This record gives sequence, C-alpha cells and structure tokens, in this order.
Amino acid sequence: MVRGSRPTSLLAAFCSAALLLGPGGTAAQAPDKVRDIAVDGRTVRIPLPPDSCDLDPADRRDRLLISALDSLEAAAPLPRRVARRFASCRELADWRAGKRSIAPELVEIATITSSRKFAGRGEWLRGLRDQYPVAASEQVAKSWSSAPPELVITGGPVRRSAPVLLDTDRDDRALFAALYLRLPLGGQATSFAAVATWTTAAEVPLQVLALAPYQDDGTIVRALAEEQRDLLDRLLGQNGEERRRFVRAEQAPPSDRREPTEPVYRDLLARNAGMIAVGLLSSGALLIAIGMIGSRLLRRRAV
Repeated sequence: MVRGSRPTSLLAAFCSAALLLGPGGTAAQAPDKVRDIAVDGRTVRIPLPPDSCDLDPADRRDRLLISALDSLEAAAPLPRRVARRFASCRELADWRAGKRSIAPELVEIATITSSRKFAGRGEWLRGLRDQYPVAASEQVAKSWSSAPPELVITGGPVRRSAPVLLDTDRDDRALFAALYLRLPLGGQATSFAAVATWTTAAEVPLQVLALAPYQDDGTIVRALAEEQRDLLDRLLGQNGEERRRFVRAEQAPPSDRREPTEPVYRDLLARNAGMIAVGLLSSGALLIAIGMIGSRLLRRRAV
C-alpha cells in the first residue's frame, strides 16, 4: 500500500505501537500472516503484507467497506471468490475510530471462477490481453488527472470503466489493468481508482484488486500499479516461484502522490496531547530557569 516514511522518532514509534492495541489498551488479535486457500484440490497461499490488517466483519465501520467491495460482484470484469481483504493498519484504525471519513486504500485477493477449462498462465493471460486496450501507466495517470474515464459498465449500484492494461511488457507473470469505479459506500456513491492484477499461483487463476479514493489525481494509478507489482512478487514467492526485485526507477516519486484533501492526520495532536503538553511544560520550565539565572547575573553586575 501507499505508505509514508517509516517511524523515525519516539513520537512516531508510540503512534505505531498504539495501533497494535485494541479498546482499553488490550492487545489486538494478531492476523494470519499467510492464509491457505483450497481451490479444486490445490492450495494457494495468500500473504498479508507488512503493516496491513484484515478487514473485520465484526467491526461496524469495516462492514461498510466490505459491503462496497461485495457490490463489485455485479460489475466485476471476471467472476471471483474472495480469499482476503485488507488495508493499512494505520488507515484502518483511523477509519474504525471515526477519525477518517475518506475510505482507506483497500486490497482484495480473489480466486477466479469460470466454467472454462484452465489451460495455464500463458494462454490465460494472452486471452485477456486480446480483450482490452493497452497504455503506459504514465499516459493513464496524465489522462486521469485531466478527467476520469467514462463509466461504461453498470451492475446494480456499481459503475466502472472498461479496463485498460498497463505496461504489458514489464512482467510476463501477470497483467495489470486500470479501472475507475463508482461504489456505494455508507449510502453514497464514492469514486475509486483501482488497479487489478491478473495472475496465477499454484496453477489457480487470481485477481488482486487494489483501490483507493479518487480525487482528480491520476498519479494514484502509477502508485497503485507499483504496489501491485510488489504484492505480486510476495504472493508468487509464497507459492513456490522465484521472487524478483523490480527496478523502482519508474515508480511515481513521493512528491507526485497527494494525500487526501481531508485533514485526516490532524488528530495526531489529539492522540499525543499528553506528550506534547509535557514537552511544552519542560520547555517553559527551562526558559524560566534561564531567565532567573540571567536576572541574578545582571543584579550581581549592577552591585
């Protein structure tokens, strides 16, 4: 997922540790780092990336996200069976606490279900490649920054654009496709930019869908595509394939990625008010002590 820099200060470390605690300061249940899914006699291993947490159907706010993802069934490019859904632990914690109204970036990993006989990765991907147009991710990012693509597919309350394949010459193990989605979230139609990855693991066809709120910034497509490449590497590595280290030179620079316009991080002050207050009081006491020492020195010189 799109992340900020890793915690480098004591304050940031406290914030990261707090996300591991549930209500009342109790330790939250540790997620399964790797989840095994049985499909037609084969076992697919679905990893959970670092700093990610599974969506929880027992959480009221998570159910809004799950419902939005469920609505994709009516307009999904390929029929699927969900294996795992997750998001950034930090973003998900703020969402659950009601401190964030903009949805977190979400990832859904699903097996592809089809009545057609699966003939292997290469043939399956070639068949998909013949169905959709191809463009460079930089071109799509520029186009989407001017205006989102046309919504041409409708399924119930869901609308989406036609998939556009990205940089098909960069990896022979998968196809990556950009999608623009309108999903129902909490009773409102919400725009999402998404990148779908189509691949196979343990000879099972998979779709990995990453989606983030769309706010008139097409660079989100490049960021999602690069994250999908890393997740693909992790996923295939867990299923017996050699991991590859992607060259990150084409990754969108951090300056290109804008945070949501909503000030979702201003609650940092509230969450750390105690530490900030201690710091201010310590600084004030230090200034008073310096003032008293200076005053005494001036008095001695005057005498």
